[in-house]
Formats: sequence, structure tokens, C-alpha cells
Amino acid sequence: MAVDVHESRLDLAKQLGATHAFNGSQVDVVKEIKAITNGGTNYAVDTTGVPPVVRQCLQALRPLGKAAIVGVTPEMTIDVHNDI
Repeated sequence: MAVDVHESRLDLAKQLGATHAFNGSQVDVVKEIKAITNGGTNYAVDTTGVPPVVRQCLQALRPLGKAAIVGVTPEMTIDVHNDI
């Protein structure tokens, strides 16, 4: 699955093998991912470092899922009960 706000990047993701591509400015990404995966993903990667996107990355995980935050994220607060 791929998430971006640029259609050209989503098209490229599909060409490279993404089975699903979501425009984060048009849909509730977490809701869509949880619906498709029946509760969340096992793994997620964030390359933006943008706090709201990092939060979506964490919220899209299933229990005991793992996230790799590759982008440099400024200080942010994570609500353990709601975000993880």
C-alpha cells in the first residue's frame, strides 16, 4: 500500500507493485488501511517525518505491529492509548 498527496507518486507506486494507493488529502487513510487489512498492518514505513503523517503511520498498525520512521521528525507527543 502507498499513501501520498501527489497522484503522480501514487501512479508510480502502483507501477512498482503497490496493490492499493491512497491520496491522504482525499481519504481517511487509517480507516481505509484498517478496512483492507482487517484491523491494521503488521508493518509500516514513514519517510516524511511530518508529525500528523507519523501519527497516521502508527494508528494504521495492528496490535504488536512495527513502524519504521525514516524521516526526521520534530518533537511530537504520542498518546499511547490512542496512537499506538
